[in-house]
Amino acid sequence: MMKRKLKFYILSAFVLITITDRYLWMPNRVKNETWMYEKGTYLGDPITYTNDFEIKDSHIIFKQNTTKPEEVNQNREDNFYFTGCYFGWLFMYNTISDEVVIYLHKS
Repeated sequence: MMKRKLKFYILSAFVLITITDRYLWMPNRVKNETWMYEKGTYLGDPITYTNDFEIKDSHIIFKQNTTKPEEVNQNREDNFYFTGCYFGWLFMYNTISDEVVIYLHKS
């Protein structure tokens, strides 16, 4: 009985920390960084939060940029879901092409 309660408490704490991280801390990890293209839909290189995109709820909205090639601006019209930001990696999901887009923190 005690093991079951302990597992419940550990699982509850994990879920609470994960949700808190997802909605409070994770977007802040993205905002003050410069990101370099690694894999998936090419959205420009480098990209930054203030210049290239915004996070609204769980969606990433890319801005059009006249200095970027036309292909990049076409790619930016797709729908992107903010998947995560862990250990210097920015993960997005492109719902149009059904692929994961990965950008790496610029050192």
